[in-house]
Amino acid sequence: MAEAKKDEKELLSDIKTLFEHLKTKRKVHEGEWQDVTTYIGSKNFDWEEVRDEVKRPKRHTGRPAEYLDKLVSGLMGYTISPNVTWLKLSLSDSAMLDYTGVKDWLENAEKALYEEFNRNNLYTEAPSFISNSAQFGHGVMLIDEKKEATIRFMTVSAPEVYIATNEYGDIDTVFRYFSMTVKNIVARFGLENVSETMRKDYEDVQGKQKEIKILHAVFPRENYDSDKLDDKNMAYASYYVDMAGDKILEESGYHELPYSVFIWERITASAYGDSPARKAIPDMRLLNKAEEARLKLAQLAAEPPMNVPDSMRGVESVVPAGFNYYESPDEIMMPINIGANFPITLDTVRDIEARIKDKFNVDFMLMLQAQQAQKTATEVVELQGEKAAMLTSLIVNQNKALSEIVRRTFNIMYRQGRLPETPAILNNSGASLNIDFIGPLAQAQKKHHQSGGVQMSLMLAQPVLQLSPESVDYINGDALLKNVLETNGFPQTAIREEEEVQKMRQARAEAQMQAMQMQAMQQQQEALMGNYDKLNEPVREGSPIQELSEQLQTGLGGEADDGAQ
Repeated sequence: MAEAKKDEKELLSDIKTLFEHLKTKRKVHEGEWQDVTTYIGSKNFDWEEVRDEVKRPKRHTGRPAEYLDKLVSGLMGYTISPNVTWLKLSLSDSAMLDYTGVKDWLENAEKALYEEFNRNNLYTEAPSFISNSAQFGHGVMLIDEKKEATIRFMTVSAPEVYIATNEYGDIDTVFRYFSMTVKNIVARFGLENVSETMRKDYEDVQGKQKEIKILHAVFPRENYDSDKLDDKNMAYASYYVDMAGDKILEESGYHELPYSVFIWERITASAYGDSPARKAIPDMRLLNKAEEARLKLAQLAAEPPMNVPDSMRGVESVVPAGFNYYESPDEIMMPINIGANFPITLDTVRDIEARIKDKFNVDFMLMLQAQQAQKTATEVVELQGEKAAMLTSLIVNQNKALSEIVRRTFNIMYRQGRLPETPAILNNSGASLNIDFIGPLAQAQKKHHQSGGVQMSLMLAQPVLQLSPESVDYINGDALLKNVLETNGFPQTAIREEEEVQKMRQARAEAQMQAMQMQAMQQQQEALMGNYDKLNEPVREGSPIQELSEQLQTGLGGEADDGAQ
């Protein structure tokens, strides 16, 4: 039974206290995040005060940003591209898949998900979602349910996000601190729900464009009545708070956490993650300094300082095709020879760039293009599989984030009645939904571990099967083929149901039996017709027919004599 609800003042106090705690926890990471934005980000953030204006950071090389773009593009193309099939639904109880219609329902649900993703903005938001994670260690996407029975996907800007985990290390609390204009606040929450100060601002044309800080707090509800169906009795609480006006603009809830959080690499005892950009900070700083020094040296070589006689002060000309007049041959301008070789060679710069490039796994993302001319298709697949195996941690973490997006979308569509009708056999069966990822990157890893194991096993078993053909009885060919097809993302619609296969096999066996019977009858008929013309011929001397005839006559005669006695 739910406890008594807190009043608005108590709720505000609790939310603000939790927000201050989250700010303190995040503070220890902000220094490195600032370095990341300096050397690789598209703009500099003020982590203390989120602002919308773009400040381009001062840097002397664009290589790290180029590597980041290739990593993000590669992950998009290899994992969640709109041009490939990248997810497959299944059930935790695999035995349920053998029932008629279950696999078809799962595939139709997959099609409905793909249509939703294409119709809305998932694929336009996904690159920034992945990029934030690769830069700062965490990317956050809001999967929000609209009133128009549609879904909105929105990547949240990194400085706006504050997160916390539960006792199991799973993200269960997300605070978003962002700005909205008075006009948009009133349109979103209603004039009756805003503070008196904001109502006055709304009456003024200039006041409508005033920026107000809003906090969206989402965290698990401790006290609620699960028997009630309203949004204030859901598993996750949602509060929109006007921080300056000390006003709760909206209280609602969610059935599940509406945010998907992509942690690139887990940091022990922290809700936030590590990232390629954070690991590359020392090399990016060194590369930036090296390129700055190289630019200064190039400028010195192109425009060296000059020694100018004092008599020419103010009248010297060092422009191209300029003229300088002098009387004494000694009074000429001469460039100063700086005389030192530059200690940072091109090889040194390339070595630093290679280290940064390796941290962003650029070579793997370009492997097909880089190796196509020198390697066979089989060798390329093997190389991909080996590299994909090294990215297991990344693949696991990304799949977890994508699972949250897919599961949240599936649940919203199910509640909205926009999924195919569930087969009756699944009702109250207790079977839960599994999400498998079958994009090119996942396929590369599966082929390396599963298909590669099948091929190697069959190759090693071949000599044994030649010596002992009956040993093949130990291999279940049906199960092996289904495993290979599913591992390589074969369309479910092209795989027949178990019941249909059994009917086909039974019909085939019956057809074969009928064919054998017809063949035997035909052979008997041909034999009979072949000897038909010999039935009226006299028995030849010494033939088997003569011997049989004599035996019959002797036998019949012997029996007659015995009877006469």
